[in-house]
Amino acid sequence: MSSPHHLGFTGDVMLGRQVNDAYRAGQRPPAALWGNLQSDLRQLDGLFINLECCLSTPGEPWPGRRFHFRADPDWSTDALRAATVDCCTLANNHAMDFGTEALSETLTALSAADIETVGAGRSPKVAHRPAAVDCRGLTVAVIGFTDNVPDYAATDQRPGTAHIEFDPDNEEAMTVLAGAVDKAKQFDPDVLVASLHWGPNDRTRPRDSHQAVARKLAEWGVDFVHGHSAHLFQGIEVIDRGESPTVVCYDMGDFVDDYAVDPTHRNDRTFLFELVVGADGSLLELVLHPTEIESRAVYHASKRGAAWCRETMQERSEPFDTEFSRAGNGLVLPLS
Repeated sequence: MSSPHHLGFTGDVMLGRQVNDAYRAGQRPPAALWGNLQSDLRQLDGLFINLECCLSTPGEPWPGRRFHFRADPDWSTDALRAATVDCCTLANNHAMDFGTEALSETLTALSAADIETVGAGRSPKVAHRPAAVDCRGLTVAVIGFTDNVPDYAATDQRPGTAHIEFDPDNEEAMTVLAGAVDKAKQFDPDVLVASLHWGPNDRTRPRDSHQAVARKLAEWGVDFVHGHSAHLFQGIEVIDRGESPTVVCYDMGDFVDDYAVDPTHRNDRTFLFELVVGADGSLLELVLHPTEIESRAVYHASKRGAAWCRETMQERSEPFDTEFSRAGNGLVLPLS
């Protein structure tokens, strides 16, 4: 009998500003970005992240934006390779912070590093295109969309992000989203993932409209919703759809960055989300490994931090009747 596959998912990976300053020009080895998690990341059969910045040197800051994030591609692509990242979603509110030239360099740098991308491209058709990722024999299809920064949306005249409104009553948006799911199904994937950068910052609960969209995605056959945007992790919902459920991680929070830490909401704490998949594509369990950001790197959470992560995730998942079991310092959610 074939062994199960282990897929890793993270929230925001922001490599600009002080993170970039700490690693560029050889100040630190790129692999140090992953702290004491590197071996865990490399053992996964696939790793999927939200890349919350450009990887570029040229380009001018987008006017009217408060924050602009970018990292030097020389060290940052080495860091992503050191963790064996397989796919980055670029459908977010920072992929175009330095304009179209920077987005184009980001796409080129990731392609050269053999890392798949979704959620941005040189036209709407390309930006909406799903990716198929070979995870050591398991095919994972991924779509990526965002409702952040409409000005960053790809057009027929210039590159940009895959932007839609996550509103179940918006017929045009739902047609685009359903069309992307249908195209992803053409890969005949073992697992179908929707990576969505949705909603405002600092929310501990998803919007009602996002919950409704998650149910549509479940109806259409999406297996796993990889949510991010709020900088805080939100609760997890398991939607029953017969033989196999749809797992919705509404927001995975921040995995690595240089942001100021809210002492109450602790945006420096989250999880590495590990989805265990059977050889037949069935979802077996979701394992949550607590993590903390420290000194521009990500580490396994301290004992105190892990306890906070466990308690907070259980509280935020209660509205969805989601129940976890303890697994070491983390949590496990059985799915079969």
